[in-house]
Amino acid sequence: MNLDFLFWFFLAGIIIATVQDLKRREIDFWLCGIMLFGGISFIIFYSIINQTLSPAIQLAISLIILFGLMELFYHSRVFAGGDAHLLFALSALFIGATWIATIKNISTYIIFLLFAGAVYGLFSLLYLYAKNFRQTNKQLRPKLKKIRYPLILSVGILMILFSGLSPFLPMAGILLIIYPLLFVFSKTLEEKIMTRIKKPSEIQEGDWLAKNVKLKTKTLKYSWDGLTKEDVKLLRKEKKSIKVKEGIPFAPAFLIAHILYWLFRDNILNIF
Repeated sequence: MNLDFLFWFFLAGIIIATVQDLKRREIDFWLCGIMLFGGISFIIFYSIINQTLSPAIQLAISLIILFGLMELFYHSRVFAGGDAHLLFALSALFIGATWIATIKNISTYIIFLLFAGAVYGLFSLLYLYAKNFRQTNKQLRPKLKKIRYPLILSVGILMILFSGLSPFLPMAGILLIIYPLLFVFSKTLEEKIMTRIKKPSEIQEGDWLAKNVKLKTKTLKYSWDGLTKEDVKLLRKEKKSIKVKEGIPFAPAFLIAHILYWLFRDNILNIF
């Protein structure tokens, strides 16, 4: 089955989602809906025209698996809501000749997506660090002293030096050196760089609170689901400005993964 049309259709949707995510830190639900039902419609029409149920059956399998992954990634806090919906919207892209081929296609895309997300996320953090070098370093030093990083560094180096005792010591030493540094580094960026004050008119549904907000009728607390429509109404009614967290937009990782999947899918499938 030729899926070239779906590749370009979804590529256009992902580009729009990337622009939305970079500009507004959110992906519109209507966009994911158009992508989802557009893909489903294409497969159904293809099945009718070619008088075969196989594509429709594979589509159903893909929808079930992607729905499960969407829920898993969202509730395990790997993806925010828009990213999870975007993944589910791509269901029609992964159908194969058999259910095994469909599962392999989905697995291959997830591999590319996680790889693209890791590389893109790392470079995004490095960019933010370079852009805010002085401010970040000023906050970083006290936190490293607080966790006694020089002591951790010394232990890690000793573990690497005594690698002859066990092949696992060098790896453990490197992780011991890197993990606390990355943790403090990411927390510093999150607290000082990836937060901002929003005026009442700028507040949107889904915004993540950086700290609790006390209103006349209730106290709003941080939630992974973000602010609800009712929360936004209350904040605007009381003309409250709030401090919100802004994560790194993840839609660009979908764009990278989508292109990698189309170019190198067969290379990965040959490994399975």
